[in-house]
Amino acid sequence: MSPYRSVFVLETDLPVDCDINRLPSRDIVFEFDLDENEKGLIARDVRLVHVY
Repeated sequence: MSPYRSVFVLETDLPVDCDINRLPSRDIVFEFDLDENEKGLIARDVRLVHVY
């Protein structure tokens, strides 16, 4: 079983310095808090950590 799971985030919840045209990308690292609702995991307080 994989330790990775999908997380939902709204475009409006992404940091302003994030270029959404580059997503999805393994070159962009985010840090966020997790919440869970009946539909699954949700990213909250999303922060851009690094762009390779």
